[in-house]
Amino acid sequence: METIHIRLENLLRADVVLTRFPSLTSSHRWVKKGIDLTEKHLPRLARYLSREQTLGKLEQHRLVVSTSEPWNEERVRLALALWLKRLRLRRFFFVLLEALAMPVTGFMALLPGPNIFFYGLFVLFFFHLTTWIHLKKVSADRLDIRPDGP
Repeated sequence: METIHIRLENLLRADVVLTRFPSLTSSHRWVKKGIDLTEKHLPRLARYLSREQTLGKLEQHRLVVSTSEPWNEERVRLALALWLKRLRLRRFFFVLLEALAMPVTGFMALLPGPNIFFYGLFVLFFFHLTTWIHLKKVSADRLDIRPDGP
């Protein structure tokens, strides 16, 4: 079980920042080559996609939570529940907008050259959709959380 480090900035507003999380992985050779190229040439995109993949598998990881306020598990779980609700809503709107924009970028296939707009949008759509589907199943009560420190 891998560990994800989370920092709660404000428990009342549920300001959550993922500070350390696993990078993108795949057992498929061609996907691994694509991930390596993305990490080499587009590191910010690779970090964003890693974050999306981690959010999709949140219940499979141990969460180490650091807070600026004294540790209170009930308040931390409430803040995580609000954060998860906000993530689900945001990912739903991302999926909706990308699904509406994809047919428009599909018409760009008539232009000469590769249709990079459609491919890029499809990759984002895929990651947002899988994250949204998995986040619908995540409950803050079932998360394995630990306080930061000893």
